[in-house]
Amino acid sequence: MSRRGVMTGTGKFPTPNPEKERRSTAMYGYFVRALHDKRGFTLIELVVVMAIVAILVVAALPSYRGSRERAYLAEPRQVGQEFKTLAWGYFIERATFAGLTADAIGLNLPNSNYWQYAVSENGTSASLNATGRTGTAIAGRTYRLTINNTGAVTECGDLGGLPACTP
Repeated sequence: MSRRGVMTGTGKFPTPNPEKERRSTAMYGYFVRALHDKRGFTLIELVVVMAIVAILVVAALPSYRGSRERAYLAEPRQVGQEFKTLAWGYFIERATFAGLTADAIGLNLPNSNYWQYAVSENGTSASLNATGRTGTAIAGRTYRLTINNTGAVTECGDLGGLPACTP
């Protein structure tokens, strides 16, 4: 009556195939046993996984700290490049650096947690000074960018790769 011999019989109510029923009962028993025998992870497996994660963290931490410090040290140089462009534009318009301030040239000094910025001028040159804030990883570090009336730019500081500043 049905396809593939699953059900046999010719009457209105076919009789089940005993072979098919035996297989389905066996399959049901397999799944029931599998659900009851479920174990999870052993303590050793969990400890091994935790040890591997700890090793990866220890290996990555110095790289992360180095990247973070390089980012902190790059900030004043980026601000310096913007200062250089704006200060030179100020000098081209006025033929002097007198009266130059961050506001006068449109320089938005960042409100940094790590650096304190100051702009100064003496008529023939303008400077951007950055000092590492006390209590931070870069406390005491300095950076200075100076541009003079000939357009010559000097950078100094202890950011790495720069000459030391002289007073």
